[in-house]
Amino acid sequence: MATDSTGSARALSDEGKAATLDVTKSGTELVLDLTLDAAWLHNAARRFPVELDPTITIQPDSQDDYFHGNVATDVGQLGALANLRIGDSASHYDWSAVQYDLSAIPPGASITTATAGLYYNNTYLSTSPSTYGTSHTIEAHRMTNPWSSATQTQALGIDPTALSTLTMTIDNNPRWLTWNVTAAATNWYAGTQPNYGLIFKNQTETLNSGGPAPVSHNYTADTTLLPKLDITYNTDGVTLNQPVTLHSNGAELTWSQYTGSLSGAPFQKYDVHRSATRNFAPSSSTLLTTITDPTATSFRDTTAAANGTFYYEVVANSSGSNQVQVALPADGQAVKTMQPGTGQSQDTYITYWNNVTACNNFGANTDMSVGTDTNSISRGLFAYQLSDIPTGSTITNATLSLFHYNTVPNAQTLHPYAITHSWSEGTGVSNPSSCTGNGATWYEANGGVNWVTQGADFNATAGGAVTTTANEAAKWHNYDITSMAQQWASGSLPNLGVLIKYDNETILTGNEIDYWTNNYTAAPTLRPKLSVTYTDGSHAVAPTVSVSTPAAGAMVTGNVAITAAASDDRRVDRVEFSEINRLDGALHDHLELGRRHQRQPLLYGEGLRRRR
Repeated sequence: MATDSTGSARALSDEGKAATLDVTKSGTELVLDLTLDAAWLHNAARRFPVELDPTITIQPDSQDDYFHGNVATDVGQLGALANLRIGDSASHYDWSAVQYDLSAIPPGASITTATAGLYYNNTYLSTSPSTYGTSHTIEAHRMTNPWSSATQTQALGIDPTALSTLTMTIDNNPRWLTWNVTAAATNWYAGTQPNYGLIFKNQTETLNSGGPAPVSHNYTADTTLLPKLDITYNTDGVTLNQPVTLHSNGAELTWSQYTGSLSGAPFQKYDVHRSATRNFAPSSSTLLTTITDPTATSFRDTTAAANGTFYYEVVANSSGSNQVQVALPADGQAVKTMQPGTGQSQDTYITYWNNVTACNNFGANTDMSVGTDTNSISRGLFAYQLSDIPTGSTITNATLSLFHYNTVPNAQTLHPYAITHSWSEGTGVSNPSSCTGNGATWYEANGGVNWVTQGADFNATAGGAVTTTANEAAKWHNYDITSMAQQWASGSLPNLGVLIKYDNETILTGNEIDYWTNNYTAAPTLRPKLSVTYTDGSHAVAPTVSVSTPAAGAMVTGNVAITAAASDDRRVDRVEFSEINRLDGALHDHLELGRRHQRQPLLYGEGLRRRR
């Protein structure tokens, strides 16, 4: 929620948004991209300061299933199916139930909005006659009893008053279906109502009328499409962004600046914490650093272990942020994952027609076609900025991932190629078809600048192949472009992007794959993404201990004062002094120096151990 000092507000979920928060998944990571609408922000009526409530996405749900609403003794029907069912088949009323875990919301938050989301991936209840094109009004209700997949329909507790409704049409437009469930989420969080989740059902139950079949927790094509709950809340805590760059010894962290919007308390400090345990409680044992500058909203961790999974949290004053999970790469490596939105990268497609010389540009399209169709051949173009990867780095892996949302009609092999001519995305769209003169077409790399060879100029050496199967369902295609990324990093080839094309471009009707582009906003997690792994020489620095007295090799008798120093790039938890008995060689009881103590005389025996 974005709110100015007059109280004028625009919710994150509003159409024509003042504020948008895209939560995207990159590998095991979540990336949060917050944007304020420039027109709303610079409106003459706007009164500053402008405040933003943070939003957290709870995904996946803790459980989901669908039930036969008109069969009292039937239990959950989902099983291993990838899709829920909401609507009316030839013999059943189908109700979908979803439950969420709200434990990720920090204590003391004030919820302003909560939106339940189910992803419609063009799957629906097929009846006779066909339900395609029909309209459905779907209600969200609060569940009032605990339930599981073994619960019979007659035992489901459902509040008869709908929280909200959504009217949707069965069509081929994949999108999120959303319901406002703020009242229920607020009561769950406050503990005034038990959190048993939600149930979704057709407002009017009529057999054979059909309905949508949104994605369930069993869906595997992309986990960011699983049922979710977006909660916007007000708190003194900051929002910790999912890191874009991970090093073997830690993540590059960034977060929003403290505002004290809930309590009005003045800023004191940011405490950055890390743990190997999910949902950890920040403490002195998890503390990485303390920052006292309110504008310093970034930190590079250098003390974690390679190949480890860790969780980070930033505590502003005493208010905790959301926790983010990272999986660090191997020792000496770094991983950068980019999934930019509109204007932050380039992608488009170019098309040849054998019956007309066309000037069409598709730079602003939300999707692109690669392959062939009646009278046409299409190729995809992509480009990402990699300037922050050090020149000369060794690239060990570079993968361009594209999500195809339609069913692939035929078995095909595709390859990526390094583009060798600069080009522009352009602003054209396919409906209505646009000749903008400002971006790539089959004939031009940019307005008025021709390709040397029609259809784009690209290196003859291809990257890794992607092979499809006939009738392949929606999924990610991962193109290996490691060799060309290495040439970009070494400076032997300019980074002008990647072209994707069929090996066999013989014209065949309907022989296309459709990928989402960086303009796709209905589910931003499905935009094209590039992940690059490179050597950066990062290593976790081990702690060191030195004994200054007695001197090395000195012969001592009786009680001796031992002076030791310990240091680390993070901190020293403790130093342990232990006695080794000369008679039996055994390691006996020890004394410990407390955390952060670096010098301490002790009257004790011989020998020293250190523990980080």
